[in-house]
Amino acid sequence: MELKIEKRTENKLLNRTEINFSVSAEGATPSRKEIKAAIQGSLKVDDDLIVIDRIDNQYGTTNAVGRALVYSDKGSMGLASQYKMRRDRGEKGKKAEGGAKKAEAKPAEKK
Repeated sequence: MELKIEKRTENKLLNRTEINFSVSAEGATPSRKEIKAAIQGSLKVDDDLIVIDRIDNQYGTTNAVGRALVYSDKGSMGLASQYKMRRDRGEKGKKAEGGAKKAEAKPAEKK
């Protein structure tokens, strides 16, 4: 996997650096964890301060482009979307858990 940082913008108001990147890899698109690790190695920042905002695959190629947010400290991360931080950690959201409970309850009601 090859990570190239295309654009780096300092956002002093939100205490973060916004990074636009491109990734080229053999085979499948790299996972969020792999991309996060590559950004961490490139910028020398803590893994917990990085939030992958988006990853877009380019049709017909093994390339992808994306955007990552690198916060200066944990306190500033309160501005980040909670679902994006959960998605980066690999956790499932409340909707997915609640939807499974509702699906189980419906067949029991149809007796």
